[in-house]
Amino acid sequence: MYSGCVRLRKFKCPLCNFISNKVYGLILHFRYVHFVFSWKICPLCRQKLKYKKSTFFHYLKKMKEGDLLHAFYYLSSVRYAVSKYRKEAMKLIERKCAVTE
Repeated sequence: MYSGCVRLRKFKCPLCNFISNKVYGLILHFRYVHFVFSWKICPLCRQKLKYKKSTFFHYLKKMKEGDLLHAFYYLSSVRYAVSKYRKEAMKLIERKCAVTE
């Protein structure tokens, strides 16, 4: 029988007070509440972009630099994100948004 203490982790939205039990729930919340897609200009850093595809690469580049909101935008804008980068974005969100009770 296991007698150790189990730590439950929850995840808090960086823009509001929403808390989810799962990372995926937090990503869905971000997508439907905060996400505004514009392929001509990044809504986070106001960088001008020429092509729709360059928007996704911009989000990916910033996410790899450790930017949390760009990671959310990457997962929200790319329907079928490359699994390697999707996992990287999920780990970044897990690490930065985790709240212990």
